[in-house]
Amino acid sequence: MRIAILGGGNGAHACAAHLALKGHQVNMFELPQFESNIEAVIERGGIEISGSVISGFAKLNKVTTNIAEAIDDVELIMQVVPAFGHRKFAETCIPYLKDGQYVVLNPGNGSSLEWYKILKDSAVKKDVKIAETHSLTYACRLQNPGHVQVNHACPKVWFAAMPSKDTSEMLALFKELYPSAVAAKNVLEAFFLNGNPIHHPTGTILNAGRIEYVYGHLQGNLYKTGTDFYMYREGLTPSVVRVAEALDEERLAICRALDLSEITTIEKLYEDGFSVTPDGKPYPNLYEAYHSEVFCGPHASKGPTSLKSRYITEDIPYGLVTWASIGEMLGIKTPTMHALIHLASILNKTDYWKEGRTAEKLGITHMTIDQLKKYLEMGEE
Repeated sequence: MRIAILGGGNGAHACAAHLALKGHQVNMFELPQFESNIEAVIERGGIEISGSVISGFAKLNKVTTNIAEAIDDVELIMQVVPAFGHRKFAETCIPYLKDGQYVVLNPGNGSSLEWYKILKDSAVKKDVKIAETHSLTYACRLQNPGHVQVNHACPKVWFAAMPSKDTSEMLALFKELYPSAVAAKNVLEAFFLNGNPIHHPTGTILNAGRIEYVYGHLQGNLYKTGTDFYMYREGLTPSVVRVAEALDEERLAICRALDLSEITTIEKLYEDGFSVTPDGKPYPNLYEAYHSEVFCGPHASKGPTSLKSRYITEDIPYGLVTWASIGEMLGIKTPTMHALIHLASILNKTDYWKEGRTAEKLGITHMTIDQLKKYLEMGEE
């Protein structure tokens, strides 16, 4: 398959390398202002990938900052960037789309709604279909420029098109790349199955002092200790996890109102392969699930190292803000979501309600529940 990967971070490197080694023709694109992210890939003509999933040097077809060149003649365009970059990539990409192309946001965070709205509002009228995954298909980290380590591939990827009437067609194509992909009811179901807005903001905000102390984000680096912080191992203590559990209850209440799957975070972590007991079962509670071998074992990821981490700058404005605003639209109270959004705004001196992707920005606040369900299924008619 001819594929264009949009992005230059951890996930984009992992997707490009893995799919290229599986025999697909892969182009890689990064915005010109972030060309430094792919300089090593340009120089070497490909990406080194290591870890338990797949290893080797993946030669790419094209590596470029020219969007027209990157997506010309490809069948699938896969955007693999943090949610705060989705709109910029959409606006960059849309003028050069061609009839019959497919766009997958991996992951989506509900951004397929935004892509769909931008496309419909633009002067570009192309027969292009859009979908998203519930989560990034890998757990991965760049080790050095042009070298990504992948120690986990998501064993079950929820997938939905916007509108969902296109899901079957797009899923058939996507399963050629990721056979474990399954259909979600609609893009909101996929979005509400992303666990990152539950654990990332909770573990980061409630360990703000520890993060600043360890990594020296104070005057003159006076307090830099030279050690590291492991959020899951150290930061998700029983009392902190109770906050995550409260968030999960609010998320499930919104899912219930929209007739979406009510899968708990414990169940989702098990399904994603992150939290599986030695005998192959889900953990009995969220605290134990967060202290699994994947999260806390020898390959545990360090950090976050800053309060400006994507654990806040992505998962608050493009996670909890969106969820909470949809809750408000439905008349569902989300006090824990509101509390974390408020604290994050204070910590980073940023109005995340203003910056974030609200239901209003997605153009759905005027809809009743029935109208929203129809829109998610059929799109604009």
